[in-house]
Amino acid sequence: MFSGSQGQSIDDAAQGLKHGQFRWTTAGQIRAAGGTVEPFPEFDPGVGMTNYQHVNVCLGGGVCEWSDLIPNLIGKALRFGGKDYPFYEGYLQWGALMTMESYLDEIQARLVGIRGITAEVVSDPGGNAKILADAGGRREELRVMRDLQTAGNGDVLFVGHAFSDVERLLEVVRSGTHLSVEDAAEIAIRITTASPGPWTAFIESDGGQAGCDVIRVSESDDEPDMYLWIGSDLASSAIFRFAAAARQDIPALLAFARP
Repeated sequence: MFSGSQGQSIDDAAQGLKHGQFRWTTAGQIRAAGGTVEPFPEFDPGVGMTNYQHVNVCLGGGVCEWSDLIPNLIGKALRFGGKDYPFYEGYLQWGALMTMESYLDEIQARLVGIRGITAEVVSDPGGNAKILADAGGRREELRVMRDLQTAGNGDVLFVGHAFSDVERLLEVVRSGTHLSVEDAAEIAIRITTASPGPWTAFIESDGGQAGCDVIRVSESDDEPDMYLWIGSDLASSAIFRFAAAARQDIPALLAFARP
């Protein structure tokens, strides 16, 4: 898997790159060769903003034609990181891209995987956030851990509200409506106070990592891994997959649903 930039034209996609050179192809050619292209908004700490043009690309086994290496003729001020870059508030044109509907279907499938599980965020006596999960009439705390330590409030709030935020955002995007300014602002705060993305789930049954389900937080070795517990047991693999993907899904959906 590697990173790319999406756009409705070559110049449009080039604005999402800080680099001076790139190769290009189309999402259709990648998929025809058995690969995938997924929108994956990514926060860039060097810029201090989220790049909504960022995509993850996985190549398939077929042949995909790429251009030769060409110079990026978009001026630096108009590229991501530049003062005149036009998409800091969200790349709204992406709704017309071919990747959109399949991406929404993937989000829906992850919601189906946690169907029947509800979550409520409450405060403990010390004022710290905690999550109460209800599955099949059994109500227990869903604990968010970073290695052996309890996660900070930002991560707990993000994971706890993700159960409702993802479903609501998906409904708004598919209906073509928008969130209120207040609701969008609350979700945006939860995004910015959560640990940096991407969050990546490594599932034991898929080959896993360290012998159990785990979420890798960002691509930095300095970030402790995340574990989700319900009572004395690890949460289900479906919850691990959902929570990890939500760190990418919620910013992507919010970019389209905000007023």
